[in-house]
Amino acid sequence: ISLLSSILLLVAVPGLMKRRLQGWTFLFWSEVLGLVGAVVTLSIVGVVFSIIWLYVVFQMKSYYK
Repeated sequence: ISLLSSILLLVAVPGLMKRRLQGWTFLFWSEVLGLVGAVVTLSIVGVVFSIIWLYVVFQMKSYYK
């Protein structure tokens, strides 16, 4: 799960730099996979940080078109 999440994050970087919605979408799904990975491994700290980061990601969405 973390490998797939990392790949999505790497794919997201060019789109994020150009402020495209596609980059934001890849970032979102990367974070969702990170949250799933934290739940699967029963990492409470990982779940909390993933939820906080998802909140930050949603706050940034309006900057991407």
